[in-house]
Amino acid sequence: MVELAEGDLRALQEFDVALAAIDHLGSLGSAALGLIGKLVPCDYATYNEIDVRRRRTVVAVEPFDGLDGTDYSAFQRYVGQHPVVTYSRRTGDGSAHTISDFLDRRSFHRTDLYANFFRDARAEHQAAITLTYTPSLVVGIALNRARGDFNSHDRLLLNLVRSHLVVAHRNLSRLQERDRFIAALESSLADQSRGVILTSPTGTVIEASDEARRLLASHRGVTLTPGSDLPARIAAIIVGAPSRSEPLVLAGQNGHICFRYLARSDEGHCIIAVDERTWNEPPPLAAANLTAREHGILAMLASSMDNRRIAAELGVSVRTVHKHLEHIYAKLDVGDRTSAAARWFSDQDRS
Repeated sequence: MVELAEGDLRALQEFDVALAAIDHLGSLGSAALGLIGKLVPCDYATYNEIDVRRRRTVVAVEPFDGLDGTDYSAFQRYVGQHPVVTYSRRTGDGSAHTISDFLDRRSFHRTDLYANFFRDARAEHQAAITLTYTPSLVVGIALNRARGDFNSHDRLLLNLVRSHLVVAHRNLSRLQERDRFIAALESSLADQSRGVILTSPTGTVIEASDEARRLLASHRGVTLTPGSDLPARIAAIIVGAPSRSEPLVLAGQNGHICFRYLARSDEGHCIIAVDERTWNEPPPLAAANLTAREHGILAMLASSMDNRRIAAELGVSVRTVHKHLEHIYAKLDVGDRTSAAARWFSDQDRS
C-alpha cells in the first residue's frame, strides 16, 4: 500500500490553498500545471482541451518551452491513437493512467502518434488525468518524462489533486457561462433599454443586470439580489417553460414593465428579458364589452397558453380560437397577443 510522506501532505495543503485562489477558468490550466509540477516531478506538463470532432486542441505548457520543436498539429491529427484519451472517452474513468498501462514501449513506438509527435516531444512516458469529458470534448492534464515511468506514488498524488481540480473546473465553467450569458445579453439589449435576469428553474435570482435591477426597483419596488426569489407572478413564466413563452406585462409606476422568458442554458439557468413600456393607461376591460367566453380566452392567453392549449381547454377547434381572438383584438383595439395580455394585466393591477 502506497503511503504519503509528511512533505506530500504539506504540498497537498498548499495545492488546495492555491487552487482556491483561482477565479477564472482561463487561468486554471497554467496555474494547475505549476502546482502539480511541485507534487509530481516531470520534464514538462500540459493542460489540454481536446475537441475530438473538430480536431482542435487548446494547450498550455509548463515550462512554456516544453513543446518547442514539435508539430502540435500532429497530436491533433493522431489523438485518436492516444490510449488514455480513448480509454477515458469510452469509460468515463478520468483517474490517473499511463500510456504504458495500455501499450508496451515497442507498440507505442509503432504508432503514428509517437512517430509524428511524441518522439519530437521527447516524451517516452506519460501519465494523464481527465477533468471532464463529453463525446466530443476531453479536458485533461498530462505529465511527461523522457526517462523513468510514473509509479504508484505518482498516481496516488495525481488522483488526490484530480478530485479538487474536477470541482474547480466545474465551478469555474459555470461562473464563466453565467458571465458570458449576462455580458452577451446585456450587450444585445443595451440599445433597447432592456435588462436581463438569470435565475434557477424555480425562480431564484442568480444574477441580474443593472438595468433589470433599476426597472424592478422603480416600477415594482422589488430589489433583485443573488439568492432572492422572484415574485411568484414573475417566476410563473419560467416554471415548466420549455421554450420562449408569451410575455408577462405588469403595470408600473410610470407605464408598464414586460418580462419575457428567453431560454434555458445547458446548466439549467433561465434567462428573462425585462423592458419598459410607457403606454397610456387603457380603459378598463369592462368598457370593451367582452363576452364571458372572450373574457375567459383572454385570461388564458394572458397566462401564456398557446392557441392549441386554449382550444383543448374549451373543447373547440384552433380555428374557432383564432376567430375569438380576432373579435377580442378588435374590441380591445390591439393588434397582437402581447398587447391583449397587457390589457388583461393592466386591468388586474387596477382591481
